[in-house]
Amino acid sequence: MRIRAAVLVLALTACRTFPEPTNKHVVERSWGIATAATPADAEYLADTVEHTLEEFRRYPGFEERPLRAHVVYDDALGPHVAGLTVSNGEDGYVLVERSGREFEHSIAHELVHYHFQELNDYFPQVVEEGICEELANRVYPTPELFERRICSAVVSYLDTFTLNVVGAGARESLPYLVQPVPSIDEALALDTRDYFDAELRAKDAFYGLGWMLVRRISFERLVALVREARRQGLPRVPVPWILASAGLDPLTPRTIRRAFSATLGRRPNSSGRIEITLKDDGSG
Repeated sequence: MRIRAAVLVLALTACRTFPEPTNKHVVERSWGIATAATPADAEYLADTVEHTLEEFRRYPGFEERPLRAHVVYDDALGPHVAGLTVSNGEDGYVLVERSGREFEHSIAHELVHYHFQELNDYFPQVVEEGICEELANRVYPTPELFERRICSAVVSYLDTFTLNVVGAGARESLPYLVQPVPSIDEALALDTRDYFDAELRAKDAFYGLGWMLVRRISFERLVALVREARRQGLPRVPVPWILASAGLDPLTPRTIRRAFSATLGRRPNSSGRIEITLKDDGSG
C-alpha cells in the first residue's frame, strides 16, 4: 500500500493504514465520489475536485482513475498533516483535513499524487512533493505557502542568510522552522518509506526543497526527462539529471545559494546573503 501526504512531520511506516471516513453526505460525479460530514462540505469538495481535474487533464502524465475524496476533521490525520493519499494498485482514495488553511491547495496536491502516479514514480519523493506543490499552485495560487516553504528551506539549507523577524508569532515559529535536515543529495536518495521515516527533516524545508527543484527545472522539463529515461529503458530519472537540470551540478554552497535566490526572485547582497523576513503569522 502506498501512502503519501501533503504535509508530514510524523513518522509513518509502510504498514500503517488509514480507514476511509464514515461521512454521511456523499456527492457523486463522473470521476467518483466526494464525502463529508455536512452537505456543504461535500459539495464544496466535489466542486473543488471537479475544477482541479479539469485543469490537470491538460498536463502530460495525467491518468484517469476512479476517485474517492473524503473530508476529515479535528486533525484526524495527525498534527501538521493536511492531506493523505492512500493507493493500492488501481484503487485508492484521498483524505483532506478541513481545518487546513490551504484547503483547496491540499486537495489539488493530493490529486497530483493520485492522478500522476506513474509520472511521479520516476522521481525521488522530494521531487514528487515539489511536483504536487507546483501543479496545485497553478490551480490554486498560494504565494504565502510558497514563501513559507522556500524560506524554510533557505534557512535549513544555506549557511548565509539574513533572517528578519517581525512579530511575536514569527519568533515562536523559529524553533519549528530551523531544524536539521538531510543534505540535498541525501534528501534525493530517500524513497517513500525512508522519506516518511526520516527523523532529520523540517516540516516545510523538505517541501520547499522539492518545490525549488521543480521551479528551477519546470514541470514540462521534468516530463521530458521522464520520456528520455523511458527511451533509455531506465526505471527512474537519474539524480544527476535532476541536479544538472536545476543548475546544481556541481552541488556546492554557491550553486545552492544561486538556485534558492533565483527561486525566490531575490539577489544575494554583497556578502552573498539572502534576506528573509518572517511575518507575524510565521508564513515568511
